[in-house]
Amino acid sequence: MVRDGSFAALVPARRAMTHHLLDADGTSVVKERYWITYQPGKIRTCKNCHGINTSDQAGNPPPNNKPEALRELLRHWKQQNTASVTVTNDSGTNYLALTFTRRPALTNITQTVEVSSGLVGWIAGSEYTGTNAVSNTATTTELQRTNSPVESVTVRDNVPLDAASRRFMRVRVTSP
Repeated sequence: MVRDGSFAALVPARRAMTHHLLDADGTSVVKERYWITYQPGKIRTCKNCHGINTSDQAGNPPPNNKPEALRELLRHWKQQNTASVTVTNDSGTNYLALTFTRRPALTNITQTVEVSSGLVGWIAGSEYTGTNAVSNTATTTELQRTNSPVESVTVRDNVPLDAASRRFMRVRVTSP
């Protein structure tokens, strides 16, 4: 929760959830009577719980502020999870390289580095799941990995840049 009273959270998709309003001590004050199931990628916002006609229970008018918590969460998520693509030189040959963040403690996701020459057919390369990693494949080679608990991983394409007119890299994140 931020100063304006808004909050934002990443919640599991396709799982029923209920919400509680808590007081300053963390005691449940208002318990939601219904369970809500969020779909993947769903963003829910509300100006106030169930809407306000003219004023809230304290006689205040509806708020005009935009929910800052969502902006802060999205900024943080982007900062922590944005992959960067660069060019790396190995023995005089340039290759496309991708650096991304990996959290080995998250055992329920798989991060697969993929390459493409046309953004349509993607070829799987290095793959990371929990504490397991297939870091070198016929498609990609891991160049660098920092230590846990949050790792920075750099993987390069195995096709030299001068051997292809276009090359693209991405990290595909999947969950069972």
